[in-house]
Amino acid sequence: MEENNGLKIMKKVFIGITCVAILGGSITAVILNKDKIFKSDQNTIVQIQNNNQEYEENNQSKKIEEDKGWVYDADYCNDNTVKTIDEEYYDLTKSNEELMVPFININSQAANEVNEKIKNIYDKAYEEFGQENTNGTVNYRGLEYQYYINGNILSIVITRKVAVVNSGLDKYLYTYNFNIDTLEIASLEEVYKECGFNSKLELEEKIGIAVENYKIDSLNRLELKEDIYYIDSNNKFNVAIVPDAGSYAEESLVVDKDVTKKEIPEEEKMPEENGNSDNNISENIDENNNTNENNINENNANENNTNENYINENYIDENYINENSTNENSTTVVISYNNETNDLLQ
Repeated sequence: MEENNGLKIMKKVFIGITCVAILGGSITAVILNKDKIFKSDQNTIVQIQNNNQEYEENNQSKKIEEDKGWVYDADYCNDNTVKTIDEEYYDLTKSNEELMVPFININSQAANEVNEKIKNIYDKAYEEFGQENTNGTVNYRGLEYQYYINGNILSIVITRKVAVVNSGLDKYLYTYNFNIDTLEIASLEEVYKECGFNSKLELEEKIGIAVENYKIDSLNRLELKEDIYYIDSNNKFNVAIVPDAGSYAEESLVVDKDVTKKEIPEEEKMPEENGNSDNNISENIDENNNTNENNINENNANENNTNENYINENYIDENYINENSTNENSTTVVISYNNETNDLLQ
């Protein structure tokens, strides 16, 4: 019985030592790997944060007002007190009808900055609308806009009109191009590639041709505004120009990627553009001189002949007179000549 009790005690001791050893190993493993466990947990937390941020970015609206289009009339255009202009020979105009600018409904810092610039343009035009000058004239101001979407490029064009009532009208263009995928301002390269141009060099070449063609059609010189450009509704690249036609008016020049140079009509060519013009002019001068000289010589010869005949006739008359004078007392004899018989008739 005592041996059995001793064996039982030894077994319990062995089991206890084994348990302590296993527990100690586990504790040691935990202690040794605590840094790895912490790092793993930390990575898991960071990964969750990144996933949440990516989810928020992917689900963030590209528009400020989700239920509206990319561009719409700015609300502040109707918030101000309506100003009117009512001048003789001029239609009644109202500021809320003549001054309209866009609000760019893009949820980005770039769009916010452009919207602020547009608001400044509006505020200045509204302030000067209907303002009376010291000479009694009244200022007219107008603002209007268009926008176009081609591919992922949004183009906005604002036209500002500046004039004194019953006088000339000046026009200024403001253009803004956005990439509606990135929500940022589109680069020149993004814009011209959307229009089918392969490089800036190709674009510049086509702009040069379009400018020369414009000069041929309008016979006007012009100033090119290369930093004012946009894409129109036909997916064509447009650049601003200022024709030399009196008042300052910025206009849009369409630049087609397939544009070719026009030929100048012959009737519009200057003399130096015709290679034979100098020779033709010289030949005409020589011909005219020769003709004039011949005419002068012929006229002189005719005059001389006429004078000689006149002198001879006078000489005969004088002889006749002298003969008559010497025969004052004689009977006048009339002599006739018969052409048919060649006989003298008395």
